[in-house]
Amino acid sequence: LIVPFQASASAANIATPVTDLETVLVSYPPFFQVTRNTFNPLTGDTVGMRFAGSKEGQAHLSVYNAAGELIVRLASLDYVVGTVVTRTWDGRNQNGDPVASGVYLLSLEMQSLVLTRRVGVLR
Repeated sequence: LIVPFQASASAANIATPVTDLETVLVSYPPFFQVTRNTFNPLTGDTVGMRFAGSKEGQAHLSVYNAAGELIVRLASLDYVVGTVVTRTWDGRNQNGDPVASGVYLLSLEMQSLVLTRRVGVLR
């Protein structure tokens, strides 16, 4: 059994175990996983993503190029606690055109946090 820790308010700042499950769930930031770091859309490859959070609210999953320009918005939804959202990206932009080879940023905006993962498109 792994018990999460939180910082203690004592002068020594010793970590103490959290015993309240609700505190644990609310204190965890969202998770954001990507299935692979590189993919080739020409062979039918896609990149999969899944995310979840501990608070309800807006969630936006987007793809940006290295210059920070929006390529495509994959999800924009009202997130409900307890669900895991799954999306895939096939290497196409907002217009459905294939993107060029290069590094792209997968960005999850959720709960006032921005989590970013890099993925390479190889053609």
